[in-house]
This record gives sequence, structure tokens and C-alpha cells, in this order.
Amino acid sequence: MKSFKILHTADIHIKVREIDLSFQYISVLEEIEQILIDEKIEIYLIAGDFTHYAASNDIEKKILYNHLSRVLALPSVLELVIMNGNHDLHDTRKVLEATKNSNGLDTFNEFVIRLDPQLSKKLIYLKDQKVYPSKLPNLNWISYSLEGGSSNGNNIDRSLIPTNYSNNISIYHDILKEYVDESKLPVKQEKYEKLSSVEDFHTPLVLAGDIHLNWSCQ
Repeated sequence: MKSFKILHTADIHIKVREIDLSFQYISVLEEIEQILIDEKIEIYLIAGDFTHYAASNDIEKKILYNHLSRVLALPSVLELVIMNGNHDLHDTRKVLEATKNSNGLDTFNEFVIRLDPQLSKKLIYLKDQKVYPSKLPNLNWISYSLEGGSSNGNNIDRSLIPTNYSNNISIYHDILKEYVDESKLPVKQEKYEKLSSVEDFHTPLVLAGDIHLNWSCQ
């Protein structure tokens, strides 16, 4: 079975409000793009919180869209997989209603589909909580989308997970119990009991956001 190189990122939190850090964000994203090129990465996955505010301003949107557009144009990247995090979707209930079904990734996805059908074939937007077949053979993304349902991995319909593929990868945006235990993160017991464990996902690999560190769990 062919293997693929995946670059997994999350929690970039583009924010250029109180202090203009646009140069710093652009520099970091350019470093990511260079890694994609140098390492010949075939799948680039962003597991949420690309922006800090759901209602992004023009500068934040431009940084986001320019980066994603450049990535889609790279011949070595065969697939760009994107998911919203909690910051991409809302910071207040008022903003949540205002941005419902029209957040930054919604807009980008619709724009790419209309502008360039060829590039859109490389883009997978994990908007719903379901199985998304990869563009690459024998690979599925199991999406635990905040837009499509609860962030708790226990609440997904397990019957959706294909049984005839060994390469199922869960994509998730929330803190995991194992991380809380290992880092001794102070979390209220009520919150802790609602968190998912790596074992809840029943897939060989879970790629998560919202942890804000390079952390792995065997």
C-alpha cells in the first residue's frame, strides 16, 4: 500500500488587531510553504483555528486566503484538508449567528469551487461530521467537525466509519484527556469527563487541534 507524507498544523490564530503582526504571520506561513516544497509533502492538513476571530478583518482574510491559494497551486501538494476550530466559528453568540454558514473557510471553499474547478479537486473542507473520502486511494478522513455536531468524539455515528480501509484518520479540534493527564492541565472535573480520549476514535491515527503544542500520544 502506498504511503503519503502529511503535514499537520493547527492553531495558527491569525490576529492583526491590537498589534499588527501581519509580517510575522506571513513569514511563518511562508516557512510552512517552503517545508511543503522541500519535503515534497503530498497532504497539508489544518485542524482548526487558523484565525483568532470568526469575523476576520480584511488583512486577516488576505493572509489566510493568500496562503491557502499558494498551497493549492503547489504541484507537489495533492490534497489540502481544512477544518474550522472554535475561534474560526465564534467568539460570542452574536458573532456566531452573524457568521453561521459564512465563516472564512466557507467563503474560501466556495470561491475556489467557482473560480478554478481543477484546484477545487485538491481541496477537502471538513464542514460536516462525517466520513470524507480522500482524493488519494485507500484513505478516509473521519471529520469531528464543530460545525457538524458535538466536538466530543463519543457522539459520532460509528457506523459511518468504513471497515474496508485500514487508512482511516480522525480529524478533531478539542483537547484530549491524555494531554490533560500528561501536562497536568487544570481542568474542572465536569469538563474533563466530557473530553474524548484517543481510544474513543477507533482509528489508527488522530490529528487534533486546540492543544497548541507539538504533542503526540502513542
